[in-house]
Amino acid sequence: MRYLPHTQSEIDEMLEVIGISSLDELFAPIPGHLQLDGPLDLPEPMDELTLDAHMRELADSCRMSGGTLSFLGAGLNEHYLPHAISQLLLRSEFATAYTPYQPEISQGTLQAIFEYQSMMAAILDLDVVNASMYDGAHATAEGLLMALRANNRQRALLAPTLHPEYRQVAATYLAPSAELLTAGPISDQGTVDLASLRTLLATDKQIGCVAVGSPNFLGCVEPMAEIHSLCSEAGIPLLQAFTEPLAFGVLKPPGQVGASIATGEAMTLGSSLGFGGPSLGVFAITNQLVRHMPGRLSGQTVDQEGRTGYVLTLSTREQHIRRERATSNICTNQGLCATATAIYFALLGKEGYRRLAGLNLSRAEFAKRSLAQVSGVIIPFGAPTFNEFTIELPCEAAQLAEECAQDGLIIGLPLSRFFPERTRQLIVAVTEVHTRSAIERLVATIADKLR
Repeated sequence: MRYLPHTQSEIDEMLEVIGISSLDELFAPIPGHLQLDGPLDLPEPMDELTLDAHMRELADSCRMSGGTLSFLGAGLNEHYLPHAISQLLLRSEFATAYTPYQPEISQGTLQAIFEYQSMMAAILDLDVVNASMYDGAHATAEGLLMALRANNRQRALLAPTLHPEYRQVAATYLAPSAELLTAGPISDQGTVDLASLRTLLATDKQIGCVAVGSPNFLGCVEPMAEIHSLCSEAGIPLLQAFTEPLAFGVLKPPGQVGASIATGEAMTLGSSLGFGGPSLGVFAITNQLVRHMPGRLSGQTVDQEGRTGYVLTLSTREQHIRRERATSNICTNQGLCATATAIYFALLGKEGYRRLAGLNLSRAEFAKRSLAQVSGVIIPFGAPTFNEFTIELPCEAAQLAEECAQDGLIIGLPLSRFFPERTRQLIVAVTEVHTRSAIERLVATIADKLR
C-alpha cells in the first residue's frame, strides 16, 4: 500500500500559497541528473524467507573487507579502535539518550558532551567547542556562514586544496546568501598560492573569511602562519578545516597558528568507518565568536548546595529560541559519536595521542620514501605531509587502482575523481593500522604492475 500523505487538492493549495504551479517547479533547483525520471529500479517484493536467502547470496558474492588491504583515505582514515569503546557504548544510557532538553534528567548526557567539548578544545587549542554538527563538511559550511554573519560580508574565499566535498557542501549552504571564491591555483608545493591569496585579499574588501584545510586534500601541510598573517592584514578571520584531527598531535593546532575557527571531521577517532557513517562534525571557535555560534554548548555549573551539575549553557537552534534569532536549524544530536570520541581521548591520554600521531607520521614517511624509489613514481609536491600524500604515476591512476583492487589491494584514491586533469595522481593514506609488511606489499604491487 502506498503512503500518500496529501490529496491533490491539498497539494495544489500549498503550491498556490508559495506561488508556484507544480511540483516540478518546486524541485527545479535540484540538478536534472539527480532527479528521478521514473520509478526506482527495484525488484518485486519478496517474502521474508526468500529475502533472507537472497541476501545470503549477495553476501557470498562480495569480497569480505577483512581480506582487502586498503590505503584509502581522502577524508576518512582508518584507525584502530580500542574494544573498550564499543563495550562502553553498549550501556543503554548512552545508546538511548536524546537531546538533553531537561537537564535535571540528562546529567549523564550533558557531562559526556561537556567532556568531549573540553578535550577537543584542548587538542585544537581554541576556547569553545560545540556539539551536534552532522559532519566535517557541514561544520565547515556553518563556520563560513557564522564568519560572514559576524562581520556582515558576503564573500568567502576557499583554498583550492580544501576537500572538494567540503567545497560542494559549502556552495549549497551559502548559495542563497553569499558568494564563494577560489583562492587562486594550487602551488607547486601542493598548497595555497600565497601571492594569489595576497592579491585577492588586497583587492576585494567584501571577503569576510578565508577557509583553508590543513593537512589539505592532497595531504600537504599548508603554511598556516603566513596565511594567518595575510588574513590579519585584511582584518578577517581564518577558518582552518581538517579531516584528520590526529595530525595536531605533531603539528601546531589551529589556535596556535591564528585560526579563529576550526572545523572538521572526528569520525575516525572513536567511531567505525562502516557504511560511511555516522559522522562527527567538529566546530571550534574563539570566545569572541561565541554569540554567533550555531548548535549547542554543554556547560558545568554548581547548584544551590554547591554540587556539580551540567546544563545547556547556549542553544541557538530555532527549537530553543525564536526562529528569527536562531543561528541554525541543526536538529541532530551526535552525542553517541561525541561520547565515543571522548572515550577514545581518555584511553589515549595526552602522551598517547602524541605517540599515536608520531606513529602515523613515521609510517606514512616510510611509505612515501619507499614509493618514491619505484621506477616511474614521483612525489609531485614538496610540502610536508602527515599521514596522507600524493604520488604521480607513469600511467592512468584509476586504471592501476582498478587492477590492484582485483588483487585485494586498494592503493588509494585517484585524483581524477575530483580533478579531471590530474589523471596520473593518487592519494595514499597510511595510519597505525598499516604494518611494515602491509606497506611493503603496497610498494611491491605497484612496482610489479608498472614493469
